[in-house]
Amino acid sequence: MTLPPSVQLFTFADDLLLVGTGKSLDLLQIRMQETLDSLDTICQRASMTVNPAKASACLFSLSKRALPPCQLRYAGRPIPSEDSVTHLGITLDKGLSFNTHVEKVVSSCTRSLGVLKMAKRKGVNQARLLQLYGSLVQSRLLYGAEVITATASALEKLDRLQTAALRIVTGCTRDTARATLRYMANLQSVPQQVETLRVKAVARALESHEHPLHEVARGLVTRPPLRRLRRAGWLRRASDTLRELRGRHQFRSRPQFEPTPDGVAELWTIISQHSLGRSSREWPPGVASVEFESLLEELMAEGDALLATDGSVIREPLPRSGWGCFIRSAELTQSVSGATRLVLSSMRAETEAVTVRVIGRCRRPQWVRCGGTGAADDAPGGEGGRGGIKGFVRVNDGSLVC
Repeated sequence: MTLPPSVQLFTFADDLLLVGTGKSLDLLQIRMQETLDSLDTICQRASMTVNPAKASACLFSLSKRALPPCQLRYAGRPIPSEDSVTHLGITLDKGLSFNTHVEKVVSSCTRSLGVLKMAKRKGVNQARLLQLYGSLVQSRLLYGAEVITATASALEKLDRLQTAALRIVTGCTRDTARATLRYMANLQSVPQQVETLRVKAVARALESHEHPLHEVARGLVTRPPLRRLRRAGWLRRASDTLRELRGRHQFRSRPQFEPTPDGVAELWTIISQHSLGRSSREWPPGVASVEFESLLEELMAEGDALLATDGSVIREPLPRSGWGCFIRSAELTQSVSGATRLVLSSMRAETEAVTVRVIGRCRRPQWVRCGGTGAADDAPGGEGGRGGIKGFVRVNDGSLVC
């Protein structure tokens, strides 16, 4: 079968998809009709039947002008013109905004939340509930997400649905922060998961020379297009992320933290780490504070300086990690607070970053605490920020114990 220019035929099982592109609507309609007539002839020769009642046509355009409906026929019967079509489980609307697809996904996943609620009432443990969430909800949320160009508001709807499911799984109340729920379930937000899927899709295209998108992806990653030629699309966005790659196996999904200055890295020696563990993030502030203080009393020697952090990151107006420093003596307690305008990826990175801010400001033995639920508001240096206590550091004679 010879196809006219700019017309492609795709098949999957017993589904047929005809795609035509062009700038002239009249010329495009003529070519599509010729293809349909040729397809009808071939099907008759092969004793195959195409059901026109299940066929539909849709005109896709980014133009804001009102477009006339498609006027195509198959075997003499008109093909209905629709505002959206569904192919392989993805709904394509005429403006390619994918809002219709997101609405269908939200409606489908909302019904599945009832299964999670019923399982929760029956006493199913949290690990099994997370598995149910992955099979019933998450698989639908992320199906085809790497190739659709959903808006930020549409992805926010999916993220809210994930949050509702995680509240059911964890049993947390509605005032629980999203970041806390995702931490407990060890999940990213939906926009971050979508970005991960996009980058993996482009990486697969780059790995295989036989991949149909190999040359396109290679050109996009190697050299960014001119600003005036940029177009919104999943392939373009994923390529932009790959060009900003940081590290061997990680791509940057948030602003990169500043490297530790050489002088600081040489000054401090990290000997060991002590952590209260993940469960401490679920403790009330008072309980976490008592546990934290007892841990300090157990490990601190006289004259030592201690640095404690909780891994919290506040993103408004800029990404930054808050900290509070205080010096204890027999007569008085001096406190200092501040923030590192960094997004921190590890305990060591956060420790070194806070140390940069501390050096030169405090000359006496000190404790440093980054705000968080682990520090009660009335505790010295505690500011009642976000996150749970992650660990602490002891400074003694130029050595840093974290």
